[in-house]
Amino acid sequence: MTDCSRIKYGKMYEVLRFVEKGTECQPSIDCLQGELLIYYLRDNTQLDKAVLFEWFRQIAGEIRKYQQSRRGQNYRCLTPYSIVVTEEGELLLLNPDAQENEFVMKKMQQKAVRSHFIRPTASGSRKKLFRRFVWIW
Repeated sequence: MTDCSRIKYGKMYEVLRFVEKGTECQPSIDCLQGELLIYYLRDNTQLDKAVLFEWFRQIAGEIRKYQQSRRGQNYRCLTPYSIVVTEEGELLLLNPDAQENEFVMKKMQQKAVRSHFIRPTASGSRKKLFRRFVWIW
């Protein structure tokens, strides 16, 4: 387990990285400085279209690698709270199992946050959920 608390400056997150070797994909864990995508978008409202499309490509690639490394298992909850933007502009998935990221996972479980990304069907049933956010697959 990585110890993100030993870094003295900036917000540190435990993220997932993937090492591709042929058709195999192995997950690894890294601790790095970055910003959650939700806050990055709040503070940077003028994004270039090319950057946005590159980010969509990066997110799709990270999800593909996650599923490949977990034998088809889906990432639990893909929202702007679960994506970290690094200082280099790279997008990485937050490690949902990391104790250091527990505060983010708790935030995502709040009703006010969930209601922005998950809504009931037209009939009001919560059994069948539709994703409202663009990059939740």
